[in-house]
Amino acid sequence: MDAAEWQVRRSASRLGFQTRWSQGPVEGGFARWEARIRFAPEALATSHVKVTVDLASVTTNSPDTQEALVGDDWFATSLHPTATFVADR
Repeated sequence: MDAAEWQVRRSASRLGFQTRWSQGPVEGGFARWEARIRFAPEALATSHVKVTVDLASVTTNSPDTQEALVGDDWFATSLHPTATFVADR
């Protein structure tokens, strides 16, 4: 049996994060991302997930943090516009 293709419901989904920085708690997320998911518990050998994130689409509750994240000290979006997470099994 092959793993089934899952459809991400964008209207009900969010790619977000929480952390602490020198200014205190930071919450944020990414406005542009896509996910391809194939999953079935009984078919782990063919299960797979791939998430691609447009790093420049980051938003946070702190303008200073948001500006820093796209800069060269963090995401360096001019050099690395996307990040990809891949997992098998």
